[in-house]
Amino acid sequence: MWYEDGIIYYYTSAYNPSLNSDAEQMFGLLSNLSDISGIRDIDVSNVISMKYMFVRCINLVEADLSNWNTNKLTNIAAMFQMAITPDEMHNSINNKLKRIILSENFTFDPNATETAVWQFASGAINLEDYEFVKYIDVSKAKSLGSFFSNNRKLKNLNGLKNWDVSNSTEFQFMFKGCTSLTDASAINNWNIKSNANFREMFRYAPIHANFTKIAGTWNSVGTFVPNS
Repeated sequence: MWYEDGIIYYYTSAYNPSLNSDAEQMFGLLSNLSDISGIRDIDVSNVISMKYMFVRCINLVEADLSNWNTNKLTNIAAMFQMAITPDEMHNSINNKLKRIILSENFTFDPNATETAVWQFASGAINLEDYEFVKYIDVSKAKSLGSFFSNNRKLKNLNGLKNWDVSNSTEFQFMFKGCTSLTDASAINNWNIKSNANFREMFRYAPIHANFTKIAGTWNSVGTFVPNS
């Protein structure tokens, strides 16, 4: 496998080329990477971690992973994170990612005790297609922190309505900087824990959710404060 002029190529005599269990930061920091269509059909069924796999691939426009079967996967933390340093996170470094395409084959190991998903698409300021979220099972995730932070084209949270967040205790910065958000009502009925961290969950977003299963108030920096 090699990288040339923004495109990933690979050659193998194997009929069905595959990746091993660790794909962490495999293509991370390849800032000129623009085309990953060549790995669309690669076998990832043995991969356990895709953490930082495409981190800061700022010229990547589309990630079509619809043919990936990930039944052993447990870690997708920061898989498409586009900002790394505090300055980049604050100023939202320019990047081109518009579309992440997943399918029902994108699953997590049912025997895993925890799934890591934090900062999955943090800083993806041009991401405009959120159909992929329905294929991400967060029911075993402990942290959803910064998952969508600075996703400036996120307009509603409809795709998250059926997310099971009952095991999560970390919502910090989850929708921070989502400046186009106009409807957060889909997550009003989330089953959330009162001891969770809601720090700046909706900071800089024009609206916030109104949780129905836990009483509390929102402060001026988008933090939810549960009633004691």
